[in-house]
Amino acid sequence: MKTLPEDFIFGGATAAYQAEGATKEGGKGPVAWDEYLEKQGRFLADPASDFYHKYPEDLELCSMFGVNGIRLSIAWSRIFPEGTGWINQEGVDFYHKVLAEAERRGIKVFVTLHHFDTPKALFDQGDFLNRDTIDAFVDYARF
Repeated sequence: MKTLPEDFIFGGATAAYQAEGATKEGGKGPVAWDEYLEKQGRFLADPASDFYHKYPEDLELCSMFGVNGIRLSIAWSRIFPEGTGWINQEGVDFYHKVLAEAERRGIKVFVTLHHFDTPKALFDQGDFLNRDTIDAFVDYARF
């Protein structure tokens, strides 16, 4: 029987907007997808897979099935609801809890800082074609 090398990382992935749900909870600011999907009238990102509320169960399942790595997408607008300015401590605390739970379960986390969910305030000003958005992203990444 063949086995994977001991240092092999068997992983999964999340994309904040597609997994978290809770688009209007915890101080999260809007992203362009919110308005776009609402206008489409077909589906919304709430509850998605409800990772925002169910991350302990999701990470427990990872442990049960041998998933020892996860790509965690952080929602920029959960940290900086307007893309810049004040920091939403509730959002910061959420990600700290997720990271602590993953560590407790021996799951290595790889972070994605942006997954096509620019805060709406910045998206409306030209998204990444506007230098101000690039500067705001750098500030967010540094934080």
